[in-house]
Amino acid sequence: MARRRETAHKTTAETAYYLLSSELSPERFNQVVRQHRGVENSLRWRLDVVMNEDQDRTRMGHGPHNLARLRHMAINAMQKEASRGSLRGKF
Repeated sequence: MARRRETAHKTTAETAYYLLSSELSPERFNQVVRQHRGVENSLRWRLDVVMNEDQDRTRMGHGPHNLARLRHMAINAMQKEASRGSLRGKF
């Protein structure tokens, strides 16, 4: 899939490759890709808003990977916790 993004200052292009277990129509393929990106974007949003991940400055060694794992585990635990309220409130 070829993607192209234009802004006032530059144009960028990239090619994305997908592995599928079955052949899909172009319409269904677009649906699947958009769903996947929606889930991915939702997780990114949660990590940034709830965990303030964008402000983390850990850059050395295994630190970034380890902290990302811990954040994902914490998000999963908060989602499974049954009380009502936002994830931000549970943090």
